[in-house]
Amino acid sequence: MDTLEYRYYEDYMNKYGFDWRLTFFETFFRKDEIGERPEDIRPGTVMVGAAYAIDSSYFREIGAYDEGMKVWGGENLEMSWRVTLCGGRLIHVPCSHIGHVARFQPYSFPGGRQAIEMYNYKRAIEVWMEPEYRTFVFDHFPEMK
Repeated sequence: MDTLEYRYYEDYMNKYGFDWRLTFFETFFRKDEIGERPEDIRPGTVMVGAAYAIDSSYFREIGAYDEGMKVWGGENLEMSWRVTLCGGRLIHVPCSHIGHVARFQPYSFPGGRQAIEMYNYKRAIEVWMEPEYRTFVFDHFPEMK
């Protein structure tokens, strides 16, 4: 953070996933997703909220960020679902590198962080998930229903 030194682990290739609790996690590619060459693109499922590249005209075409979301939280799932369900695709490009500078959480969450995240998650699943799949999320968060 103080030097902006870029550190990474050689050959460390991860992707991201989520579960029915909408918990975002790091995982690894299956062998069939890796490709023949180390530089081959790989399929993505979800992305880190602000750590992605997107064509600006496509971003505007699919509605940019959802302005109905509040403060912070859930935008990574919502945008990933939107890209996938609007004809785009998420890919990992191994020769690209994105850095992240960890910092203190600068946001305030009126009503609490969990309430804001639940609001955003509910908004995302009501827009992008079919009702039969929402049930799996509601099983973990009955108050969201």
